Amino acid sequence: MQSIKKILIGIAFSPNLKPNIFEAVRMANMFGAQLVGVHVGEKTNKKQNQLADLILEAPKLKYPIKTVWQKGKPVDVILNTAVNEKIDLLVLGALQQENLYKYYVGSVARELTRKASCSVLLLIKPSGERVKCNHIVVNGLKDKRTTETIEASFLVSKALECKRITIVEEISQKEIEVKVSDDYSLRKANINKEKL
Repeated sequence: MQSIKKILIGIAFSPNLKPNIFEAVRMANMFGAQLVGVHVGEKTNKKQNQLADLILEAPKLKYPIKTVWQKGKPVDVILNTAVNEKIDLLVLGALQQENLYKYYVGSVARELTRKASCSVLLLIKPSGERVKCNHIVVNGLKDKRTTETIEASFLVSKALECKRITIVEEISQKEIEVKVSDDYSLRKANINKEKL
């Protein structure tokens, strides 16, 4: 991946819409990329006006936003839009749990991260104001696209002036299942879990 020319942001009219839009606009400007928004659902005047007001409130875009309005299943619509629009980066919101490395990702976002034809960036703390990114976590699971994914994370890290990248790999529930029959096997199981 040499550059990011098109960024896709899902437009769900939720409480996080404003900070998500502001983050996507800032990223589009940082990369000199076109921003494409996709809303899965009905196109109404109220929604169009709300989105237009947010775009006017956000930092000025270098290139005008393109908005796709389409009914259907969210995952299918977003994946098809990413392919049809030749998207380089898909931006999604995610909620952080108490542990720094443990994130809750909704079923739609989880499926998109696994099936997207482009890089995916999960925002855990979107903000209306620019907050410097201090840490990027990238999935390093064994996959034919892992090298490209890690290279993309360094590209994004450089653009965001982020100095810390952590590469993680998902561990399946099977890998941490243990059978305990006595104190010794319990101690051994706990040591193995800690190592994982």
